[in-house]
Amino acid sequence: MDNETLMRTWCRMWNEDPALAHQVMTGHCTQWSAQTPGLDAVIGPDQQETFVAGYRAQHINLFHPRVLVDAGDRFAYLWDVTLPNGTVWTGADVNTVRDGRIDENWTFVCQRRDDSPDLDDADAQPTTVTALDRLCQEWTSLWNGDVHAVDRKSVV
Repeated sequence: MDNETLMRTWCRMWNEDPALAHQVMTGHCTQWSAQTPGLDAVIGPDQQETFVAGYRAQHINLFHPRVLVDAGDRFAYLWDVTLPNGTVWTGADVNTVRDGRIDENWTFVCQRRDDSPDLDDADAQPTTVTALDRLCQEWTSLWNGDVHAVDRKSVV
């Protein structure tokens, strides 16, 4: 699968068919969210299918993919989730890919919607692997409290 198909299928897995985990995840795929109880312990598609089915029984959320940043064996994307009460939150998933499937997934959720317009393909500027790598390293430094390691030009 290409990364756009992985992104869309990952959202469909949460929205409609937990068994899609077997199409999008490696056998040892790990994920981190630190926000959804129990999700960080899930490894591989069998556990993912069970987890998502249980989650969907308690939460009826609809995920909509927005903007894809594709860097080959790594990709990230923004998504919106509509909660049962109509509230919309924006989140992001960052992934590594092995053999055409997601091998690692990090999920970040903001408890509000990002109302910034999505770029049209014609307006999008290409994102290089180097730029994505630099941004990820700077985000990690910022997350760990090292605000001086961040190049302001790359985060503006």
